[in-house]
Amino acid sequence: MSSYEITTVGLLPDAAELKRRCRALALLDAILMPEWEWRYFSFDATWAPDEDMASMRDGEGGATFLHFSPAGVAGKIVHESVQRRGELDDVPACFASFKEEPAFGSEAGFYLWQERGKSTWMSSPAEASAPLLGFVVGQAAYYAQWARDYYERDVDETAVRRAWETLSVSADELEQLGSERTLEDLADDLREILGG
Repeated sequence: MSSYEITTVGLLPDAAELKRRCRALALLDAILMPEWEWRYFSFDATWAPDEDMASMRDGEGGATFLHFSPAGVAGKIVHESVQRRGELDDVPACFASFKEEPAFGSEAGFYLWQERGKSTWMSSPAEASAPLLGFVVGQAAYYAQWARDYYERDVDETAVRRAWETLSVSADELEQLGSERTLEDLADDLREILGG
């Protein structure tokens, strides 16, 4: 799925909207895949006080980690298409906890960040392909097409769009999405993804 490969971080939405889209991806994956370890997307709104973590894993060694904190958002991308290695020293000191957190992996070829209060995304190196972030640019329609292929099932695009836009799902929408899960099954996932 390379239609929305990102070659410049300038295509990304602001940090707040990026977080919302990451939550939507995690919600949709939780609906379609009961086993967490087989999901492509996850979101942890309880990562730490005032900190959230999103991840995208392609099952073939490619991964994206996004850390949302009072300092802003920082990301680390590991993917075979990233040919150059980013310089960790280029990432601002305000993201020190992100840089040092072992859960985000140690090897990466591409780093990106947006400091709180700033509208510009920065990256190291300046240009790199980051296919996994394409889902946040492609949004609901892109996810629906991908899910049909990846999960090999009929996925109703209208139901995907509703879940994407509202960050919620009803029992009827679970059925429309071809999920075998119930709202009760999803309760713990919803707490992790949405917080509260």
